[in-house]
Amino acid sequence: MFRYLGVSGREHAGTRKDKPFVEVSKHERVMDGDIAPCEESHDPTIIPFSTAAQVNSCAKRACAAMNNRMKNIMTEKLDNGNEAAVFTEGLSRIYPVGSEDVVGLKDINLRITAGEMAVIKGESGSGKSTLLALMAGLDRPTAGRLIVAGIDLERAPGPLLTRFRREMIGMVFQSFNLLPTLTVLENISLPALLAGTSHTAVRSRANELLHWLGLEPRSGHFPSQLSGGEMQRTAIARALINDPAIILADEPTGNLDSRNAEAVVELLAELNRNGRTIIMATHSTLADTFATVKILLKDGTLIERAGV
Repeated sequence: MFRYLGVSGREHAGTRKDKPFVEVSKHERVMDGDIAPCEESHDPTIIPFSTAAQVNSCAKRACAAMNNRMKNIMTEKLDNGNEAAVFTEGLSRIYPVGSEDVVGLKDINLRITAGEMAVIKGESGSGKSTLLALMAGLDRPTAGRLIVAGIDLERAPGPLLTRFRREMIGMVFQSFNLLPTLTVLENISLPALLAGTSHTAVRSRANELLHWLGLEPRSGHFPSQLSGGEMQRTAIARALINDPAIILADEPTGNLDSRNAEAVVELLAELNRNGRTIIMATHSTLADTFATVKILLKDGTLIERAGV
């Protein structure tokens, strides 16, 4: 038997067959091996351990290593001035399908300044979701440069992408993507707990978001007990829990009735007015009046990028 720390911060007992993982401080997950002492691990993000004391020591080394990697890859500073929240140059994503290549995106040159509310338009299959997936670090470009929040995503190693997704961006999806076995409060809190934030701080931040979004009466409810609008507001709160610089929203109103769709767009616009960069892919015209930048895609190519 050995002991390990769970996401909740509690210590658990298990067998080697369990293969548990533990959050290292607020950065990376660590697979348990109990094979060698921490000092012998060559990858700072994969750290064998057998006691909680070892985890604390190894966590500091993992965080230091990850911070050094981030400094080496950082290329542009993100603030509310005229710096780029997103910069692409010759960005392409090609999907090999059998003997043919399917073009997802082709030669996209784009700059979105920090603090913008950018609305991406285009027919189904135009490349909107592909572009957002690349910006989120969920997919890798086939060619070209992609810098988001100062991180060169084309060169970033996997562990850095994990940290980038966790701390620098928030994502809102059409299908909500809430975990059905967790309550509203737990769904909102999960990204912050995975980032290593203290339970006290997480609860305080989550309660602020619940109050702002009018979800306090629903905090103990499960997703199946919520309306579509309540599920999307929960998803927005989850996206905000780690206070990211950029919110990426992929068809956030697609599964909502007109009243709830308007409410969600107005929430995103309010976040933008408070200085947060919002990048939204949508078929809807609801966000057009709030957009500071409109981007039009067709067949994977950039047709127009217009300031408003």
